[in-house]
Amino acid sequence: MTSNLTQSISPEGKSFLFPSKDKRPFVELVLEMDSEKNVLMYLEVKSDDGYLQIVDKSKQFLKGFYSSFGLELLSTIDFIAQHQATNDSVLITEELENWSNRKKTLFSNPKFITLALNRLENSRLILQPEWRSDNVKK
Repeated sequence: MTSNLTQSISPEGKSFLFPSKDKRPFVELVLEMDSEKNVLMYLEVKSDDGYLQIVDKSKQFLKGFYSSFGLELLSTIDFIAQHQATNDSVLITEELENWSNRKKTLFSNPKFITLALNRLENSRLILQPEWRSDNVKK
């Protein structure tokens, strides 16, 4: 059985990502040997340079989160922050506790939530309180 993450499929139907056998958080996923070269060759064929910019921005954003745990952490915290319109770690922790026992246990360390929130905020993917339009002084 493959995880959703291993469903990174090329046009030829070939998977590029493989989960690590090491189950510790933040252990990076393993790329197939020629995967990056194949992806870059594909992107260079495209006439639009925008694809390479997207790849570069994505790599920068995901740096340090290239593990199954890290990617799930970022996506989960982002989902809660967007749907609850908050970046309050206490509220996000409450949502995690109500989501499922698995999420509650997996992300029980407050440092993980802080790491994800900082990455999302620094990338301006969620708004810090001073950026929010409802916080504008009248």
